[in-house]
Amino acid sequence: MYFCLQNGRLYVYAGEFSGEMLYSPPLTGEYVELSSDEYSLVDDLQGMLPIELLSDTTTIYGCPNCTDLGEVYLELHEEGELKSRNIDVQKDNIPGYLHDFIDTLRSYLNLLEE
Repeated sequence: MYFCLQNGRLYVYAGEFSGEMLYSPPLTGEYVELSSDEYSLVDDLQGMLPIELLSDTTTIYGCPNCTDLGEVYLELHEEGELKSRNIDVQKDNIPGYLHDFIDTLRSYLNLLEE
């Protein structure tokens, strides 16, 4: 599932997608707005982004989804600039500063998928 946090609202991607989309940002298509209760589950996530993730020019961390364990794909819009990040969820493959963020993000995703 793909989610979008934007302007104090939470959306879920409702369009067709394939793995090829991850390497051709931005992720465009149909999004459906979720409830304010669902947004409240994740509203602090943007403030948890590691500063290194915002300043680093790396776009792919580790080997996302190489072992079918999943990946995290982020699109960050900052001052009119799009920065996309594709992150492996295996901690051995990514910098330590991403570990807590990935753990938090996965727990938030689990809450949303319940």
